[in-house]
Amino acid sequence: MLQKVKRWGHSLAIRIPAPLARELHIEPDCEVDLRVEDGKLLIVPLSKRKRLQELVEAINENNLHREVEWGEVEGNEIW
Repeated sequence: MLQKVKRWGHSLAIRIPAPLARELHIEPDCEVDLRVEDGKLLIVPLSKRKRLQELVEAINENNLHREVEWGEVEGNEIW
């Protein structure tokens, strides 16, 4: 799919056609990672969900949950 690079203020912009945006789940204001690999520009959408490592790194004394006693096993529950 060919697109023209346009001027946007002092920067340059590339329009992402709607079908391609839908396929990649890109929406207005979503974050993307721009990088160059082997002389090619890559635009990689960032996941809205936090990665496990980010979640684990955010655990601290203020948000650490203690073990909860849920009582006796009922039905087909296995503990």
